[in-house]
Parts: sequence; C-alpha cells; structure tokens
Amino acid sequence: MGKNNFRILYRAGCVLIAAITAVFFLISCTTNSKKAAVLTADERRWLSQHSNELFFAPDPSYAPYEFYDAKEGRTKGLANEYIALIEKNIGIRFGIIRAASFSDILALAKERKVSIVNAVTETPARSEYLAFTDPYVEIPNVILVRNSVRDDLSLRDLAGKKVSVVQGYAVAEHIAATYPQVRCEPVKSDLLALLNVAYGISDVAIVDLATASYFIEKNGIVNLRVAGNVGYPVRLGIGSRKDWPELHGILQKGLAAISPDTRRAIERKWISLGSVNILQSRIFYGALVLVVLLLMVTGTILLWNRQLHRQVQLRISDYKKAMDDLKQSEDRFRKLFDGASDAVIVHDMEGRFVDVNKVACDIYGYSRDEMLHLTVFDIRPGIELAFMQNVWRRVLAEQSIFMEGMHRRRDGSEFPVEVHCSRFAEGERPLFFVSVRDITERKKGQEALRLGEERLRQSEKLNAIGQLAGGIAHDFNNQLTAILGYADLLADRLEDPRLNHYADGIRKAARRAADLTRDLLSFSRKGKYLTVSVEVHRVIGETVALLEHSIDKRIAIRQVLQAHPSCITGDPTQLQNALLNLALNARDAMPEGGVLTFSTEVTELPENAFGFTIPEGRYAAISVSDTGIGMDGETQRHLFEPFFTTKERGKGTGLGLAAVYGTVKSHQGAVVAQSEQGRGTTVTMYLPVAEHESASETAASAVHVPAKNSVNILVVDDERYVADLIADMLRALGHTVEICDDGRSAIDLYAKRWGSIDIVVLDMVMPKMGGREVFTAMRAVNPDIKALLVSGYSLEGEAQHILDLGVRGFIQKPFQKDDIARKIAEILS
Repeated sequence: MGKNNFRILYRAGCVLIAAITAVFFLISCTTNSKKAAVLTADERRWLSQHSNELFFAPDPSYAPYEFYDAKEGRTKGLANEYIALIEKNIGIRFGIIRAASFSDILALAKERKVSIVNAVTETPARSEYLAFTDPYVEIPNVILVRNSVRDDLSLRDLAGKKVSVVQGYAVAEHIAATYPQVRCEPVKSDLLALLNVAYGISDVAIVDLATASYFIEKNGIVNLRVAGNVGYPVRLGIGSRKDWPELHGILQKGLAAISPDTRRAIERKWISLGSVNILQSRIFYGALVLVVLLLMVTGTILLWNRQLHRQVQLRISDYKKAMDDLKQSEDRFRKLFDGASDAVIVHDMEGRFVDVNKVACDIYGYSRDEMLHLTVFDIRPGIELAFMQNVWRRVLAEQSIFMEGMHRRRDGSEFPVEVHCSRFAEGERPLFFVSVRDITERKKGQEALRLGEERLRQSEKLNAIGQLAGGIAHDFNNQLTAILGYADLLADRLEDPRLNHYADGIRKAARRAADLTRDLLSFSRKGKYLTVSVEVHRVIGETVALLEHSIDKRIAIRQVLQAHPSCITGDPTQLQNALLNLALNARDAMPEGGVLTFSTEVTELPENAFGFTIPEGRYAAISVSDTGIGMDGETQRHLFEPFFTTKERGKGTGLGLAAVYGTVKSHQGAVVAQSEQGRGTTVTMYLPVAEHESASETAASAVHVPAKNSVNILVVDDERYVADLIADMLRALGHTVEICDDGRSAIDLYAKRWGSIDIVVLDMVMPKMGGREVFTAMRAVNPDIKALLVSGYSLEGEAQHILDLGVRGFIQKPFQKDDIARKIAEILS
C-alpha cells in the first residue's frame, strides 16, 4: 500500500484507540471518589496561627510545570494545579511572591522569605533548609543536540563541549558532582538553553523531556533532537521550611489526598511526550492487530482514490508549516541577535560579512546594507590576509579565541576592542561568529592606573631621596647660618668700602646657597613655611616684575589670568619660587626669544586626578607656557626627578622642577607637563582653591614693634658656633646673652634663674633631648615662658607641634641679624 497508506491507517487506528481509551477513562473516573485531607486539631490550629506567613514563589518560566501566562495575567502549569488542589484539600490559600528566576526562588527560601517551594527536586544542598514531600511527577532529563549531530550521547561524551543548563537546577549539581570534566554554562531558563543549541551558541542543552517538548512545540524549534538520557530524572515535589515540620506534614497530607485518576488527568493535560513508547502496552498490540485487519479490508478502496489528493495536500501543508516555522525561528534569532549588548558580526572564510547586528552598525557608523558589503579588512587597519588566516585556523582548531586589537570606524577614527571569535556551520559552509566589545573606557582606566603606579613609584623615589636631601639641607643651613650671620656682623664693623664689598660677596654667595637648600627642602616637601591665604594673581604679578628686569628682552611676557576665585591656602614664597623655577626653565628653552605666558583658571578635578593623591574639588590651574624647543617623551617621563637635567654641566642643578614637584605635593596639589618638540611646553600646577580665606599674607608678614632696650636671653643650641653667632647677633642688638650647648644643662640653668631670663632661643634638633622635651620641662618651671624656636627645617611637622605647645615664635635657618631682631621684637610685644 505504500508508506502514505500506512500512515493514514495508523492515524485512523490511533483515533479509534483514543476513543476506546476515553471511554475507559470516563468509566474509571466514575468509580473513583475524592479524598479530603484529614488534618488533626493541632495541625489546623498551626495553620490558623501561621496563615499570614505561608508564601510561595511560582517559577515564571518552568513550562509546562509552572509558568506565568502574560496574556491571562496568572500562573499556570502542572505544578500550579497541584498546589491549587492542596490549598483546597487543607482549606487555606497561600500568599504569592513574584521572583525573576528559579535561582532567585531558592535564595528567597534560604532567607525564609518564602515558606513553600513548588516543583522542586530534592538535593543534599537543598535539604539543609527545605523538607520535601513525596514526588508527584517524574520525567527524564535528556541531552538535546542539533539535527546535524548524528551520534547518541551520554554524559561521559560531553567533556569539551559547551553545555547549557539552567542555573540552580538539581541536574546541574548532579553533573558537577559526578562528571566534573563536563563544563556547564549556566543560563536563566530552559528556553534559552534550547535556543543556544538551535543557534549554535552551545553544543548541548540538558532539559527535562516534558519541558523540552513544550518549548519546541510552542516556539517552533525545528532543528533539535534527543541524543540521549542523562540518567538523572526530574522528581518534582514540594519543599517547605525545614524548621516548620508541621507544614511539611500538612503538605504531605494535602498531596496524598489527590486521587490517582486526578493525577493522571493533570499529567495528560500538561505533558505530551513524543518519546513515550505506547507500544509497550499489551492491550495496544491486540487492538492494533484488530484495527489494522479491519481497516485493511474496509478502508483500502475508499482511501486509494483519495491517496494522490491527500499526498499533494499533505506536502503543501508541510511546506507551509516548515516555512512558517522557519520565519518564526528567524524572527526569534534576529531579536536575540540585535538585542546583544556587544557588536556581533558573522563572516565567512574570506572575511566577507554575512550578517551584523544593530550594535555593530552603531559602533562602526555604517548602515546594515553598507556593512554587508564590507570585510574584516575594512574595519581592522593595516591587517594582512596571512594574519587573519592564522586567526581563523586557530578558531577552527580551538573552537573559540579571545584577542584585543584596534578597529576603525567609518569616519576613520580608531578604537580599542576585545574580540571573541567562535565557529559554527550553516549547512556545509563554515562561518565565524564574532563578538566585538568597545573597551575604550577600560583602556582609559588601565592607563589611569598605569599613571597612578608611575606616580607612586616616582613619589616613593622622591621620598627616599627627599629624606637624604632634607637632612643635608638641615645640616647645610646650620653652616649657612654661621656664614651669613658672621658676614653680617663683619660688614657692620668694616669701614673700608673694599672690605665691605668682600663681606657683601660672602653674604650673596651664602644667600645663593640658601636658595639651593630651599630647593632641597621644597623637593623633600619640608619647605611649606606658612599656611595663609595667597592671592595667586598678586604672586604672578610680583614674579613677572622680577622677570622683566632679568629676562632676555627678546622674550615677551603675557598674562591670561581668568581664575575666580584666585586664592589658595599655602606659602606665597614657595609659590613664587615655583613660578620662578618654571619661568627660568621656559626662558632656557627659548634661546632665540619667544613668548612666556602665565595663565590661570578654576577647574574641577576628580579624585586622584593625573595619578596624584588629591581629593575631588575645585583647583586653581596655574600654567606657565613657552614657545620654545619642547621636549621628547623620554625627557617628559623624567622631568620632575631630582638631579635630572638636560642642561650642560654647571648650568643646572636638576633640582628646580623637583622643588616645584615638592611644593605642589606639600600644597596637596598636582603638576602636569605637556610638551611637543618644536612647539613648546606648558607646565600646569593644580592647587586647591581656598573656599574660606584664612589669615592674609599681610597679617602673616612681619610686624615691626619696638623692643625693650635690653633683655636677658638664654640661647640653647648643640652646635657651639651657631650658638656663639646667635649670641653675637643678640649682643649687637644690645641684649644680655647666656649659652647652653645641651638640653639638660639648659633646663637646670632655667630652673635656677628663670625669673631673670626674658626669652629662650631654642634649637629644635639636638642630641639626647630635643627642643620639644626641653621646652616642656621649662614650661613646667614657668608656664609663662617666652621662647623662640630655631630650625633648619620649615614650620611644618615637628616645629608646628612645638609651637602648638606654646612657643611664641619660629625662625628658620639661615637668617640674618635683622631677621632675629624682628622675631625678638614680636615675642616681646
């Protein structure tokens, strides 16, 4: 009769069998009676007490067991019908909490925000917080592959393949425990697992047979088949809070009250499995023989005349259905394809684009039609065919690879990308599936991190050298104090103009040496002497006034001052020294003349800008620019390092810009240089804007008050020549002076004669007992002690701590007679 005749006979037989089965079912249903759950009085009391705490969260996408039907606005499915019958049997309604996925439901159960989990398989991990009823349904988990894969598979065969399985499912735990060599890629839902395989993203999906049948039929997925049984079936029951055994017993009774016929009816309604072999029924064999014999005799003549017509109609119907299924499948693929967050490109073995998504069009700046006329060589600048062929061979061998590179947009601009390339086949045609992610922001972050690390290394190097430089500067200041002071005293006593000129030369040399120590202290960040409100524009004006008298006349000086407010908190002298250092470097970069520009503006900086440890906020940007020879990249990298210089020997110390760096750091700011060879250099200092003006520079400057004709002064300094110099200066001013060269003897002397000592001039750094200990001991003798602190360091750090204890004044070495005279007058006032 042919295959088509047999199909017709077979279908007729199936209709007859279905009718007979329905009759038997109706008869059996009339013989079964409903059972109600019998609860004890304690159980009903417990239910009443906890009725407001009984919540469950239905799975939104576990069809056909439990899923949310958006059209009807309610949860449906096999498991949902069971929970409804249990509610009816025990006489209570459970509250519902919505969850996005099954893993979220388990998380809610762990946190005891839901007390009941429906449609769940018992596992050791879940048993730690859930108690389980007997399973009400058991369905095999199966291995699904594309139709092009011909082999049958078991779990052992899945090593090295991409396996999609829903996150949190019991079968995923089973595979991880028993087949660790199988790499599972978790997905949000069973449908996504099936689509991953259908579209070649994954090799295998593991889904239970009922769910797979439901989604394949509902979504028209036509290219999948069952390749094997996992051997670990889905046994769905109801889980409840383990700390409520009463609830577990109630649910078990409610489930047990559902009759076998009702259970079969629910299963027939929701589960239709193509893999269930009805040929295992002996009744079916007998019925099949009878039906075939009857139909062979009575149906052959009637059906033969209609055979050709039916065959044509069947083929047309199958063709239309296949076309509809294909269109639906293409529509679903396009939604997933265009919905990806990264650019996706499909190309062939020659690099020609076969398909692109919307994100790819947006990133590269082409329309879809334009991109389909391009190749990989159009978006990868300078790439060679041999290189791409090597990449494709690696993909074919390794299945997928990651790499980074530069891609080009339509406008010619280039940007960094991360590329994931994998292979799949369209029939016999090998294709490449390429995911492209724009990593511009990531690269910016990495560059910022690199700059931060470079700044940190530079800061650590500067700190190490700075400790040495600061110590040298302190000791050097002691020597300069003596040289400068004695030159002052010598000049006061010389009447011969020529000899006075020599003394003045000594003083000038000492001051230049003092400038060098100042740079050392600035570089070591021990040189911020004052903390006052500094008007930046005034300091720039004073700096320009100094430069106009000394700079090459071929260099024009310009000011573009736009900062408002233009006040910072810091040390005006240090700021001016930094500006002078920058200006003199700019001058040296313009040997043939040019333009030197001072400019300011107020700008907002983020936290840790330019790799410096600074807070977010408003900063005064103070720039010094030149139109000189500029610098190469290597010079710029070492620009602020101490002792680095490009000048000839004897023409630069290499400390000027290191001192600028130290000054900026001590003011909690940042400094950045921008330069291009032949186009000049701009160095910008970013210093925090003073939101509230502190004591002004005028208030902080020296005030001249008349001193008493003569006072008794005790000088304490472990360097005898420095102590003698200070004593000579003070005696020249008309004061009576006594000297102690260590702290212990000074304390003893002060304890005996404090009533006749008007002022103590105290060195900060001394062996055995430093200035802090000596002052503390003297203040214990006389709380009203008047003391002047002397140090080669600045006011910050230890010196400021001692002033906070009550010392009346501070003077930094080296100093001259007029300086100490002014400080004595201030203290006496």
